[in-house]
Amino acid sequence: MLMASLLVGVGGSGPLRGAQKAEARDRSVYEREDRGVEVLAQGPLLGELSHLDARQMDLQVLQMGGTRTVGWKLVEQKRMTSTGLLMDVLEEFIMGETRCDLKEEDRKLLGPDQKEPLACDSNNTTELVTWPQLRQMAAAIWRWGRRSNGTRVAMAGLGAGQVPNYLVRNCPNLARIDIAEIEPRIVEYAKRFFQVKESERLRIHVQNAWTFLEEAPLGHYDVFVMDASGSQLDFVMPRAIRLISSKLRPNGIIIINANEWQAVLPDWARKFILDLVAPFWHEIYSAVDVIVLLQTPAIGSLEKTAPPHVHEWYEMRPWMQHRGVGWAHLQLLASFACCWCCCQCLLSFVANARMRRKVRHSD
Repeated sequence: MLMASLLVGVGGSGPLRGAQKAEARDRSVYEREDRGVEVLAQGPLLGELSHLDARQMDLQVLQMGGTRTVGWKLVEQKRMTSTGLLMDVLEEFIMGETRCDLKEEDRKLLGPDQKEPLACDSNNTTELVTWPQLRQMAAAIWRWGRRSNGTRVAMAGLGAGQVPNYLVRNCPNLARIDIAEIEPRIVEYAKRFFQVKESERLRIHVQNAWTFLEEAPLGHYDVFVMDASGSQLDFVMPRAIRLISSKLRPNGIIIINANEWQAVLPDWARKFILDLVAPFWHEIYSAVDVIVLLQTPAIGSLEKTAPPHVHEWYEMRPWMQHRGVGWAHLQLLASFACCWCCCQCLLSFVANARMRRKVRHSD
């Protein structure tokens, strides 16, 4: 359990880290109006996540110059009884962003009763996906997930829909992407403010990702993408891995967005953890906070015909390969052996001390 929690880190998306989080705790969104931040929409949770208490948590869409974001906002901090780590996530957490301007003619569509979508198109492909980890996740699908007969993708977590939008618009091999999103408000905002449109190639299922997987046909998908903020731990447990694997084709892959674990663990610790679990997979590839789990040998390599930006995204951070039994397992066994020896020495010392005490008393 501890290893799994370290594997996934503390969150799935938000770019706030370290000092940025501390700074975010000292100000509210509304205090940043002078910095060009506009609140386009804000509303309480509607689905299963509302048990967090919708009176305290809101989902909001912000416009910051040429950037549009969606995320959580803690609106009643004094009534929150969460742990410090959860508070860091909940007080202000951005789960998705994209590059697009707010057009003047769209301002009339910002009323609370308005449902018509706002324009959020970009002529620049690379602006659809802005965060490094999401870019490398998209590149990983190009590298390990492309299939000549069409790639089927299952995804947990919608956010702003950056990766699904990118795949639908730029990956001709994509046959279909099914997205499980538990919160209806996120789906509403993604469609209204981020140009997420359902089609034959993109379907959104408003339900728990676990329920979605249980109902999915066996051996149906080529790629499973875990991008649900805060739920990664639920999907790296053995029971979850077995369920996911049953829904994948024999050469299917699992991609995990473990954003923020680089802020929790140093490089050597991340490598050690992945080396330990490597024997359970054919291969594991990792690039800081993007983890790719392969059940079979990788098919080919990143095609030279892939768009230039894909090669740039794939190489933006180095990939590490984790495979088979290695030094990590020897170190772990050596550690266990040392602990066993120490325990035996301690027990022997205690036993000898008791014997000497008995001898003194008998004298």
